[in-house]
Amino acid sequence: MIGGMPFAIALNRGKHKTVVICRDVPRIGWSKLNQLAMNDRLESWKEIAAYLNRNVRTVQRWEQARGLPVQRIPGGKRDLILARKSELDSWWENSKRQLEPEEPRQPAERTRVWPDLRHFLWIAAALASAFPVVWFLVPRDPPAELARKAIPLTSYEGRELEPSFSPDGGRVAFSWNGEGGANFDIYAKLASAEKPLRLTSDPRVDINPVWSPDGRNIAFLREQGIGKAEVMLVRATGGVERKITEVDTLGRSRCSLLAWSRDGKRLIVVHRPSPAEPYGLFSLDPDRPILSRVTDPPAGGRGDSGIAVSPDGRMVAFSRMLAGPGVGDLYLLQLKENILPKAPPVRLTFWNRITVGAAWSFDGRYLIVSSNDTLWRVAVDAPHKADEIQSLGGDLSQPASAPHSRLAFVSRFLDANIWSASVRDGSVHRVIASTRNEDFPQYSPDGHRILYTSDRTGLPGLWLSKRDGTEAKELGPVGDLMPGSPRWSPDGKRVVFGCRFSEWGDLCIMDAAGGRPIRLTQGQAHHAVPFWSHDGKWIYFGSNRGGEAQVWRMPAAGGEEVRITKRGGWAPMESADGRMVYYVKDSGIHSSLWSVPVAGGEEHQVLDSVRARAFTLTRNGIYYVPQPGPDGATTLRFFDFDSRRHQVVAQVSKSGAGLSVSPDGQTVLFTRIDREGSDLMMAERFR
Repeated sequence: MIGGMPFAIALNRGKHKTVVICRDVPRIGWSKLNQLAMNDRLESWKEIAAYLNRNVRTVQRWEQARGLPVQRIPGGKRDLILARKSELDSWWENSKRQLEPEEPRQPAERTRVWPDLRHFLWIAAALASAFPVVWFLVPRDPPAELARKAIPLTSYEGRELEPSFSPDGGRVAFSWNGEGGANFDIYAKLASAEKPLRLTSDPRVDINPVWSPDGRNIAFLREQGIGKAEVMLVRATGGVERKITEVDTLGRSRCSLLAWSRDGKRLIVVHRPSPAEPYGLFSLDPDRPILSRVTDPPAGGRGDSGIAVSPDGRMVAFSRMLAGPGVGDLYLLQLKENILPKAPPVRLTFWNRITVGAAWSFDGRYLIVSSNDTLWRVAVDAPHKADEIQSLGGDLSQPASAPHSRLAFVSRFLDANIWSASVRDGSVHRVIASTRNEDFPQYSPDGHRILYTSDRTGLPGLWLSKRDGTEAKELGPVGDLMPGSPRWSPDGKRVVFGCRFSEWGDLCIMDAAGGRPIRLTQGQAHHAVPFWSHDGKWIYFGSNRGGEAQVWRMPAAGGEEVRITKRGGWAPMESADGRMVYYVKDSGIHSSLWSVPVAGGEEHQVLDSVRARAFTLTRNGIYYVPQPGPDGATTLRFFDFDSRRHQVVAQVSKSGAGLSVSPDGQTVLFTRIDREGSDLMMAERFR
């Protein structure tokens, strides 16, 4: 024993405080010892993420894939997470060239730790697991995480979406495309039972069920074509349906488009009076269906959706989208009687990322928000303290709450692979596949290689393979930059892609042989879906700077950015002669294709319907995938510039984003979703 004095380390462990009694530490005094321990110690993923100026999911990925020095101490229901600031700093210096080539981390302020004690915390942890120790159990407030264990609410074949609890929380309504996956209808079931009751059976798509406050009725939307829907009403036990009105709405999405006022007298629905306007929230009396405006979003953005009415009925939370599909933030609006705004809406979050839905806690103190495929807990009175709910997992959306602190949400799984279609005979075959997701394939200029994105390693990355899909290899360790929508340079020596150094989307360039990515864009705006000009001098891209999605271009070597479009646009592509730019409007599943001269002039609509970014140009026309039907089936088509005719090339059910034509014009690459499904999950006593 050195110095003859034992010491104690207090480790906060959820419901209890653990005190580990150890020995053999120099006699320095209890207060000094505890002060030094706290100065170099981080005790949770949240603290580690804050110290590295990243989110929790990123640092967890770094631990698995990059060897981030984190210690997991067994014991209790969950392992204790510990890290030392000094070790994190050392790891960062050795790793930052790969992780952040252009943006150094701003380290948090730290205090020098006495060298003789730098390892005492890890010694204590080892003693705690290997030798008898003394545990002092000090009761504390029960943590919210204890109640965040989710169980399946449904596990049917197909896709179950959009849960809505009955007022007593005992039943749940949802949309389901059935065991055959043919059509979405409305179902209801007891939360504790397996078999559901089918409420609708119309051949059209029924979505977004919401339970009336008295528990007697369920309102829902019935799609009438692209962007059109009927607001319907049916008894919660089934029976005759009643049409209330028609609206111009977003259609199938991951956010709530319909809600009841708490007194049950009015409905709130997402609607836009004309295609030129953004979507807003409107209210109506089910017996007198006259739409009254509730929100007035700014022009240029996609508008408002994701409706969530507070338990007391005095507020409504919603997502305001200013750029691409779902990219926006959470807003809060105070209401007067008859769902009239009491004051302008207040912005709660400043994430500038995909934020598509929310649910209120039963006490109205916080919101559970769906953002970037995870759920977050946002306190209404302190929204800057948003916490990611890690224990529920990822790829989650559409939260719904009920009395007694019940929370339901959608858990999705997806397997997308890369296929090719023969232009000659329409035959299709799979080229690149894994059990994860492959997307946005692009033939190299010489046609010998394919560039694409994949998350087969657990992190999103850029990958290369031969034309037949063999010899796949990752193009450098860029997974932490969240790469997307890659494009080749005309000479095949470099690639440009979307990347993320913060919550904002940027553009990066790197050598096709690998190496260090170079950041092209800066600023508080999203820059995405780049395309290289055919002469190699320019890079076109979409950006929402100024709050409105537009097409821009900039020199490939960096320099001044020039705006191309005036009335909105996204996902640009230059024509073969370099005179026109083609781009998507509305930037979502329900999109149209437009063109405008590079030198300036009037824009013109080219295609009425195109599936997200699923189009590519040739000298003679456009290959594209139009909006799919209710079952996800669609076709690969060719639009001929000279004849103005559309020709079906191949059947490409459940196509994803991105198309690419081989240089010889014989095949077209596309992404196909080969396996997809979703279940409803439920967490009890969720606080």
